[in-house]
Amino acid sequence: MKKLFSRLTAACLCLFILLPTAASAAGLDLFTKKNTYSSGQFSDVSASAWYAESVKTCYELGLMSGYEDNTFRPSGNITLAECIVIAARVHNIYRSGLGIFDQSGTPWYDIPVKYAISSKIITSTDFADYTQSATRAQMAYIFSSPLPSSELAAINTVDSIPDVAAGSQYSDSIYLLYRAGVLTGRGDEGYFDPASAITRGEAAAIISRLVVPANRKAFTLAPVVDPTDPTDPTDPTDPTEPVDPTDPTDPAEPTEPGEPDVPDDISSGTAFTFTSVESFSEGFAVVSRSGGYGYIAADGTMLTGTDYAAAYPFSEGKGVVLTTRPAGGYSLGFIDRDGDYTSLGVNIGPGLPYTGTDGQFSEGLLLLEGSAPALVDDTGAVFALDAVSVAASAAGDGLILIDGNLAGEYPDYRYIDHSGRTVLDLPAAGDLSGGVGEAVVEAGAFHNGMAPVCIGSFAGGKLVSSSWGFIDLTGKTVVTGFSSQPAPFEGGVATGLLSGSPVLVTGAGSSIALSGCTSVLAPSPDSPLIGVVRGGLYGFVNKTGTQVIAPQFDSAQPFSGGLAAVTTGGKAGFIDENGDWAFSPVYDEVRAFSGGFGWGKAGGAWYILEY
Repeated sequence: MKKLFSRLTAACLCLFILLPTAASAAGLDLFTKKNTYSSGQFSDVSASAWYAESVKTCYELGLMSGYEDNTFRPSGNITLAECIVIAARVHNIYRSGLGIFDQSGTPWYDIPVKYAISSKIITSTDFADYTQSATRAQMAYIFSSPLPSSELAAINTVDSIPDVAAGSQYSDSIYLLYRAGVLTGRGDEGYFDPASAITRGEAAAIISRLVVPANRKAFTLAPVVDPTDPTDPTDPTDPTEPVDPTDPTDPAEPTEPGEPDVPDDISSGTAFTFTSVESFSEGFAVVSRSGGYGYIAADGTMLTGTDYAAAYPFSEGKGVVLTTRPAGGYSLGFIDRDGDYTSLGVNIGPGLPYTGTDGQFSEGLLLLEGSAPALVDDTGAVFALDAVSVAASAAGDGLILIDGNLAGEYPDYRYIDHSGRTVLDLPAAGDLSGGVGEAVVEAGAFHNGMAPVCIGSFAGGKLVSSSWGFIDLTGKTVVTGFSSQPAPFEGGVATGLLSGSPVLVTGAGSSIALSGCTSVLAPSPDSPLIGVVRGGLYGFVNKTGTQVIAPQFDSAQPFSGGLAAVTTGGKAGFIDENGDWAFSPVYDEVRAFSGGFGWGKAGGAWYILEY
């Protein structure tokens, strides 16, 4: 957490920035370059990534930044708070401000959120928890407001969006941005997936179109086949009847243009025309086509059709899926390993008691997010949690991190088990005698017996300094002094920035300096090698900090399934733990290996890779 400004300085700065004079100019021409984007600016943004130019634009214009570990986290979900802060910056810069807000308080987004409310970007009652991941619909609502409507003139004719009914929540904002070319949707039909989370990379692309009209997209949406039309042999909206693409009697057998055949031997290089894919989990991978989601098995056969509004990676033999409800929102259910669908009888979505889920079963239970979070088992039985919000998922070593503070400025965290019993109660600022002492102001999920916590020092009830560290299952602090949240423990080590320098940390609390390195990747759960950055290039060290693979790659990901995804010369491939190429760098995109299988994309098609 950043060091606090003095209250007086921060107040003066906010007044100066947020209140431009009436004579000031306003307009999109005020979005000018503020920062210099250097090669390798973010260790996880490859120059060949589809979102790279958008990330560069947002960074140069001062609208988005990265993290203290030199990452941008393009695949990470963007939160409501982050969306609102970006929207506040857009609103302020457009009206001659600098787009700079004091973010040193707790919570860090307090001042820009208040600015957004006062500027009518949002209202004070729109969202109950700003730390939750934003849905695509919520993002559209937030990003539709910072610019006047005159700056969002229609360049597309969009009368209907397949999964956004006119008059539904946030539909006006979604249609406005579609027509302006800021949003394009997925597939030729323009599916929007309004309840799905949105990544930081996707958000960067949308923001770059919002403030740079030359980046906006002109398009014509293709018509959607009416599933109730008796002349159409399939009903793609029925999640209870998964398509078997290998059954020659199935009317949905892939004969349409662009639909690949699936041979028995996946090593033959079958090309799949999916819009997106995720890494395999328990032998299945989430795939998307034409705005819908489903599952493919590692042998290349489809477990389901791509008919779902959202799908999550398999866990404990189940893949959680969402189906669109005619009344709005989504029905929650899961797919088993045979492809059979089970409804949980629970609805989620904006305006409903449950607004989302982490999509991962843990010890037979699935987390339901919302103003009154709960757990649901695979029979549909719901168990309420005594909490204001859930700060970490149910998969954290069987413990759930909740915030029980109803009104205070700082959280009151505790870890509970799946029965609701408090296992560990963390020190809270509200319990400090005279407002003096140390309390936990941020925390994360337990993983391998350790949880990251940010410990703040208070004086007079105010936070004066803080640093990140780890606690064990007894609540004992194992190590502290990290300047940002460290990566979780794997194989007995964690990584992070200690006093601003990358280090390895052991479970005993000792640290190993990584001399000459500027950044370090998260440790791998199944490899002794850890990625580091030295001289702008990526290499790997072992758990003692000794170099094993010399820095030579433009970017790299942690080892997974015995291989690490790396890029060189704008192309991606996989190396083994000896540094030898397992798959040559010929791919535009890749997905990490798991269980012997990964993905590579080349020439616009995805290929299953077997190792």
